[in-house]
Amino acid sequence: MNPTIDQIIEKAVAIRDKLAAIDEKQKAERKPYEDAKALLENMALKFLNDSHQENAKTEFGTAYIAEPVSAKVIDKDAFFGFVSDNQAFDLLTSAISKDALKEYTDAGQSVPGVEITKIRVARIRRS
Repeated sequence: MNPTIDQIIEKAVAIRDKLAAIDEKQKAERKPYEDAKALLENMALKFLNDSHQENAKTEFGTAYIAEPVSAKVIDKDAFFGFVSDNQAFDLLTSAISKDALKEYTDAGQSVPGVEITKIRVARIRRS
């Protein structure tokens, strides 16, 4: 016998709740290890800075200086003006706003150079 839609939704919500509980338990279990790792990385950074080294190799592994970069556009007009004035298109990525694209396609307009893939799926939310 096939399950009813009530049974399908009930089971899907129960599974989602169980997955969320597992994620929370795992997050709590990982926290002391993540905190200890961060502390050790900060201690290694202090050592490298104090000893004026970029890296330190040991038999257990290597500590090294990394400088990840993150950037956020805080003034769109200034940023896009700079890109346009300097032909600095290498500062742009090729991502597209899905919301803006949806507005165009919902209005019957196509956007050249963009391939659109739609996948029909069912989502379930709690009442």
